[in-house]
Amino acid sequence: MVSRDVSSDPCNDCGYCMPCPNGVDIATNMRLWRVMRREGVTAALRSEYADLRAMVPQWRPGFSRAAGDSPAGTHAGACRDCGECEARCPEGVRVIRRLQDLAAALSG
Repeated sequence: MVSRDVSSDPCNDCGYCMPCPNGVDIATNMRLWRVMRREGVTAALRSEYADLRAMVPQWRPGFSRAAGDSPAGTHAGACRDCGECEARCPEGVRVIRRLQDLAAALSG
């Protein structure tokens, strides 16, 4: 077990980072990032992330099946680095970096 201290994490689950214009479930992904930091990559974490990869966002601005868009998903790997979440975060959390780290550790 990794057991890294995440008690100093500035993210307080306020939800101001949501909604993501690309449909990423930022709150759930941030929770998974904290679990990964605390416990490492476990089978349970991989399973929960796989569930996120299978989910399709219900709505995102500019989404149009008629235009050939395909929903990116709610998982961290669907982040398009637009920065809206970071601009809204009152704690200055580097959300994009965390999503990238989570996706890199759990994708594949």
